[in-house]
Amino acid sequence: MVSNWLRVQQVAVIVLLLNIAATAQTAGSNPGQSQPQPEGWEGSGYVIHQSTEIGYRASDITGSEQMYNTLVNLRSGPRFLEQSLSMQSQQHDSLLFDNLFINSYGWGGDPNNGLHARVDKNRWYDFRANFRRDQTDFNYNLLANPLNPSTSSPNIPVTFSPHNFGTRRRMSDFDLNVLTAVGD
Repeated sequence: MVSNWLRVQQVAVIVLLLNIAATAQTAGSNPGQSQPQPEGWEGSGYVIHQSTEIGYRASDITGSEQMYNTLVNLRSGPRFLEQSLSMQSQQHDSLLFDNLFINSYGWGGDPNNGLHARVDKNRWYDFRANFRRDQTDFNYNLLANPLNPSTSSPNIPVTFSPHNFGTRRRMSDFDLNVLTAVGD
């Protein structure tokens, strides 16, 4: 098992390298001249905005790992914390869609993650989709354990729960409107 100090050093090196890369990207700009940040870039008739937030979660578990998974359930590892993509047609003359919005969070090991999407073509259709996944690990070995009553003598500790309950719920909904009218 990696010690806490080594894990902190690894995270510090990753943050330092990302900071150097970000500084190198902005080093070519003239410091005396302020340049406006673009609102998005244009491509194929769309104005596009995109963002991605990645990170790393470090967790050190002392004590019962089953109890940690029951109450917290956040493990170490890299994560896609959040991402978003927006494509908007300015003239509404595109072939497949005029607007596309996608937003997601929690991918890469989090117990809860989701995706929200919206696609529409002016007056033709409007499609919306939502997906969410929740993962719950319930492994509390003292809850109503008939194999180990607290009044027994001798009391034999049970290191795993006979009531282990791991569940994943995948929830989604979809909404499609076709040939929508424009209000006056």
